[in-house]
Amino acid sequence: SYGLRVWNASGNIIVDITDRITKLASTHSFSKYLVKDNNLVTHDVSVPGILADGSWFVQGTTKPPQVGSSAFYSYEIMSGIVRVHILKFDRGTYAATGSFTVYKV
Repeated sequence: SYGLRVWNASGNIIVDITDRITKLASTHSFSKYLVKDNNLVTHDVSVPGILADGSWFVQGTTKPPQVGSSAFYSYEIMSGIVRVHILKFDRGTYAATGSFTVYKV
């Protein structure tokens, strides 16, 4: 048996992950040039071994692309790739950079 169980002060289990353990699989970075009037951009990053089977999780770390700009990033898991969706809220032209961590859950 393996996993993690956590009980509260009353003896009730509040965390029970004994069926599988989440592990860090890889970290990736990306850079995508954003054109002035294109407010929704996608960028595919190769992630060998990843599958769209519900057993993977992606957590992104991004920063505003430039002073005075703002963007929203979301990540879509597909077989062999993570598709980064970048929605920008301004009309500038610049590079969007960021990174994400892939976990196997």
